[in-house]
Formats: sequence, C-alpha cells, structure tokens
Amino acid sequence: MTAMLTKLPTGMTDECDLVSPGYGRVLFDREKKAIHIKTESAYSHYEAILQKAKLPRWELLTTTGPSGREGSVFGTIGDSLYLFGGVNGSTHMNDTWRYNTLTSEWTQRANSTASGRSFGGGGVISGKLYVFGGANASTRFADTHMYDPETDQWTNRSPTGSPAARNAFGSCVCNGKLYIYGGYNGAFLRDFYSYDPVTNAWTKLTDGANQAE
Repeated sequence: MTAMLTKLPTGMTDECDLVSPGYGRVLFDREKKAIHIKTESAYSHYEAILQKAKLPRWELLTTTGPSGREGSVFGTIGDSLYLFGGVNGSTHMNDTWRYNTLTSEWTQRANSTASGRSFGGGGVISGKLYVFGGANASTRFADTHMYDPETDQWTNRSPTGSPAARNAFGSCVCNGKLYIYGGYNGAFLRDFYSYDPVTNAWTKLTDGANQAE
C-alpha cells in the first residue's frame, strides 16, 4: 500500500522500522515523497502512526446514498456535492443527489429534465450545476441542462450553437464558462467549445491539432 505525502515527517529516514518485527517494514521514498506499507495486514497497526504523523490518506465514507454507478457528473456548490445520473449495468439514471459535507448525509433531490444518461460532462457556474451531452444505450445527446439547488429544479436551457451529440468528453469550468473538448459519437472528436450561461450560447473554438486514431 502506498500513501502520497507533500513531505516526509521530520526525523524519518529513508527506510526504518516503526514497530516491532512481524508487521513488516515501512519504506520511505524521499524522491517520490511516498510511504510504502508492505503488507495489508500491517495497515491497521500503522494507522495510529500515520494519524500521529498526519499523513494524507483516503477515508471510506459509509453513509447511505446513491446506488452504485459510473459515468456521473459531479460538482461542488457551497458545502455540498451534487451528483447527477450515471449508469449501472443497463440502467441509465437521471437522478440527482446532494451530499452535505458538514453532516455527512446524502439526500435525493429532484430528477433531471434530462433523460437518463452517463458519461456526459458539466460543471458548476454561479452556484448552479450545468450538464451537457452523454449517452444511453441507444442515443447520444447534445442538450444542455441546468440544476438550481435553491429551487431544486432542473431546466433545459436550449442554447444556441450546441456542439454535436457526444459522450466521454473532457469538461471543465473556467472564468464563468463551461468548456468541453473531444469525446466520441461513433468517431473520436477533437473539437473544442465553450458555453456561456449568461448569453445561453455555445461558441466553437480552435480544434485540437490531430484527429485521434
């Protein structure tokens, strides 16, 4: 097992025994800034040491929430995380969930005006979650939807200049606009677009240099 850290704890050498024999050795990679725990069984024994050293690590959250899925859109608004859609086997979902990071609780919110889908993209702009595209078992989409957590309502924005339908594309938000790149619609795409929610319009930008093979 490996945990990445920003720096090694003061006084720790590149390789040292932290506990009694039988739990294996802990190796510190100073160049990569990583700590390697050699055996799964040793992890619980080292947990107290890792906690004391305040090393960063993943934590499994056990709250009840959405069903298992992949290809969801995820965004942060205030102290909460919002999850839309995804697919579980052959079931494409259009549900919306809120995770409150202060109370560690999931709450189901209103279903989307978008049909069930997975591997779309989106992001948060001015406290609202925007979702574009995605696909289900038979259809790829080119619609743009907005979720307002204050009213718990979805709206189909019907913008101008929408990109072609696609799924599995890159997306991010920068300076109040949603950007998408590439994706798949039966062929691999290299086009580049931005969406401005103020004008409710998509704008085509410069394509990538080479068609993906």
